[in-house]
Amino acid sequence: MMLTCCSQTGKRLMAKCRMLLQENEDLGRSMSSGRIAKLEGDIALQKRLIDEMKNSEKGRLVFSLARLSLWLSRPSYICCPPYNLYCVGGDIKHCTMPTSDLG
Repeated sequence: MMLTCCSQTGKRLMAKCRMLLQENEDLGRSMSSGRIAKLEGDIALQKRLIDEMKNSEKGRLVFSLARLSLWLSRPSYICCPPYNLYCVGGDIKHCTMPTSDLG
């Protein structure tokens, strides 16, 4: 039996090789598209998580700014922590600062 490209066996063998090459290419494309689909899914998940984090941080920022606004809207008092004030009858108008604390 002679194997040439013109013989029946050679033609069948060449057809089988072409079919296997086509099948191999199809499998390669499907594997590649599967990986691409997985990567696209991972990217979409990461994007969603980033958006959730952005919204969470926005909420925290709004909350912090609201607290700061409330704090700034309160009347402020000048305090001198190193000095002890002695008040008579709990009235701040009658407070005195001892001279020994002035140094």
